[in-house]
Amino acid sequence: MLPILKEITEILFSKGLIKVLFVTETFAMGLNMPAKTVLFTSARKFDGSNNRWITSNEYIQMAGRAGRRGIDDRGVVIVMVNQQLSADIAKNIIKGDAEPLNSQFRLTNDMVLNLYASHLTMNPELMVQKSFLNYQNYCLLPSLHQKVCDAKLKLEKCQVPNLLEIQSYHNLGNQIESLKQAMRVRVLEEKTVVPFLQPGRMLKIKWKEVDFGWGVLVDYIRKPRSTAKPLVIVEVAVRLSLDSLQYIKTNISKIRPLGEGETGIVEVVPFTFDCIVAVSTIRLKIPDSLYSSNARRHLGNAIQETYKRMADIIPELDPIDHMKIGDEDLKRDMAQLTKLEHQQKHHKIKSRPDFDDIYESHQQKLKLEEELKEATENFRKTKNLQLENQFECRKMVLKSLNYLDSHDRLATKGEIARQIKSGDSLLLTELICSLTKNPAFDDLSTECWGALLSCCVSGESGPMPKLNADLEQCHTNFKAFVHKLGKYMADKNVDIHVEKYVDSFGAQFMYIVYSWCSGALTTDIVTNTPIFEGTIVNCIRRLEQLVRELITAINVDQSPSNCKLLERHLEVLSKSLKRQIAFAPSLYL
Repeated sequence: MLPILKEITEILFSKGLIKVLFVTETFAMGLNMPAKTVLFTSARKFDGSNNRWITSNEYIQMAGRAGRRGIDDRGVVIVMVNQQLSADIAKNIIKGDAEPLNSQFRLTNDMVLNLYASHLTMNPELMVQKSFLNYQNYCLLPSLHQKVCDAKLKLEKCQVPNLLEIQSYHNLGNQIESLKQAMRVRVLEEKTVVPFLQPGRMLKIKWKEVDFGWGVLVDYIRKPRSTAKPLVIVEVAVRLSLDSLQYIKTNISKIRPLGEGETGIVEVVPFTFDCIVAVSTIRLKIPDSLYSSNARRHLGNAIQETYKRMADIIPELDPIDHMKIGDEDLKRDMAQLTKLEHQQKHHKIKSRPDFDDIYESHQQKLKLEEELKEATENFRKTKNLQLENQFECRKMVLKSLNYLDSHDRLATKGEIARQIKSGDSLLLTELICSLTKNPAFDDLSTECWGALLSCCVSGESGPMPKLNADLEQCHTNFKAFVHKLGKYMADKNVDIHVEKYVDSFGAQFMYIVYSWCSGALTTDIVTNTPIFEGTIVNCIRRLEQLVRELITAINVDQSPSNCKLLERHLEVLSKSLKRQIAFAPSLYL
């Protein structure tokens, strides 16, 4: 929602002119509004990754808006429960314990610079060492170290007979799986598979690490997307565990395939095209409608009967004979696959009567090795996250890039970086100071500079929009520049994931800002993008703030003289950004 519309709505509600307001939980933060009743339309919420029950803290925060202390006699809270809610879950929501307080403090380059610039009586290193996050990490280390020791002890106790032979057998299996995966990428392309996507076709489905086995295709649809090729969704009837029924409509990521010996259900589940790992030659006759449980049960029986008749080996489409793929590399890989499968089938350890026990012991050993690796990595990460270590690493980066001098005082680049608070100060300072050495950004227009800088205030990576050639090249060069700096920091042991760092500079606002700076109307921009208008306005406002900070940074004493052209671009950019409803004054002022 546009900020001015949001303010109008809040004012009308506070005056009692709006009686019912549909809001998110952020409305419950810090606003004194005359709400006498709070109604939860569901006791579950989507938190960005999972659809889960609301926590006790969230319930108290939102329910607390029903009635104002000292003004209203009472407040009414209504929770609409649209699915089974156990007494324990309800009690935990309404009267549960408070969530543990975990520090979200993160050390940044800006913070290190500001600590050295503030001339505090306390040593910056000591100040960081006494932080709450550092204390929590120190408290975790003993338990994490104990987990490493326990994992080592379990692994030492796990003895596997004929270890070399079973490892050889296991390695053959890994080679076979790797070769199948490489072939799958070439065989299971949309243009190759779509002609075989008829209703009733048996498909093998795997989502992430969850193997749903063979299911039956009911339908497939193409969903057009403005920023990429159409998304192909296959609706497949798969056999699921009985407890998956509660998640079909609420949290599909929690559904579980039918286990051995279980009584399950058959449900039609949508999967993306990349979940298909095999296509069968078999097509089953499916009922005209699968809405009734009887029809789905009948289809489940047909799948079970197919497994029984085929002795659990469902025949797959042959890439060459059926799908007519004339790729010589594929033919060579298929021959290699046949050879490896023959070697595995006739491996000498398979002739041992206790093969199953040896194989099970080896699998247990691999599992314990993975647990030890995970425990060791958790211990290492927590130990490395001790803030004094990260402080020294970031300080080393700042010194090596000439932000701090040999006496730990701010150099010119450090003073420039301190002026930038609305974006990544280190990245933008490096960009400013390297213009003469980096011809990739020499000939950018004012509009292109606006589009490029929008990546610094986008907040997160989103779907890649359609960009013209100039913006595409600009974005490619900028990503390369970000990657270079991210890798430099990672090489200095700064706790940073380079690819995630690059992805944090999203390009979803580039064309929007380019159009805005070119004089496009708000209505035209909003019509041609899926991004909400309020989000667009917030981005433009943050960008204008960043532009003003960059102008100030360029005018720091002894700043690079080659920045004058950039300064002129930024001054024009600031004026072109400040227009229309994006900068309408607040009604609260």
